[in-house]
Amino acid sequence: MAYEANVQAIGTFTCNDATSERFRFVKSVGNTVVDPDDGGAVLGVLMTDDPVVGQAVQVQVSGIAMCEASAAISADAAVEVGADGRIETAGAGVKVGKALEAASGAGSIIPVLLATTYTKA
Repeated sequence: MAYEANVQAIGTFTCNDATSERFRFVKSVGNTVVDPDDGGAVLGVLMTDDPVVGQAVQVQVSGIAMCEASAAISADAAVEVGADGRIETAGAGVKVGKALEAASGAGSIIPVLLATTYTKA
């Protein structure tokens, strides 16, 4: 299924973490982006393919974003992030969005409706 939505992306950040990958959530530290804390707050989803440290990157902060799962996720489930920026079914962490399709397992890329505000589960 295809999804279209208005997307707000910002590109004023630089990559400061060699493990950051496209379709994974990141947090900001100053004007750089790094992997988030497990279940923690985020800036948005990294949209730059194969970023390198020091490179300017685009981060999607609203709309429907393609995101990488860390495990199987049911459609319509609330999601949070793991320490590597991949999504997982929400537990006690900050809810970052809602899975619009099911993820069959780790590495699945699925559409996620990004939360407009981030709240603890």
